[in-house]
Amino acid sequence: MRTDSAFVVLDRVRSTLNILKKSNLLYSTTSAALVAPNAPNAESQEQSSSSHRENGILTSFKDLQLKVRFLSSNDVVDPIDAITPFLLILRAKNMAGPYKLAALEAISCFISS
Repeated sequence: MRTDSAFVVLDRVRSTLNILKKSNLLYSTTSAALVAPNAPNAESQEQSSSSHRENGILTSFKDLQLKVRFLSSNDVVDPIDAITPFLLILRAKNMAGPYKLAALEAISCFISS
C-alpha cells in the first residue's frame, strides 16, 4: 500500500488537472501552435513559446501522476518531484489566478502534511 504522502500528491495532481480540463486548457494548448500564424513576429513567437511552456506543465503533471500511481509500498514521493509541476504553474506568466491558487493550495497541503 502506498504512503499517505503519495495519496496527498495524487489527489492534488488530479484536482489540478481537473481544473485545467474544465477550462479547456488541456485542449487549447496543443492546438495553439497550429493556430499561430507562420509570420515570424514577436506575438506569434510568444504564443508559440507559451504553448510549449503549458505543454511542459501538463507533461510534468502527467509524469508525476504516473510516477506516484506506480509507487511500491516502501517508496516515498520525492518532495522536489512533487512540487515541481506546481511551481511551473506559479512561474507561468500566462496562467490565471485559479490555476495559481490551486498550485499554492497544493504546495501548502504538502508542507502541512
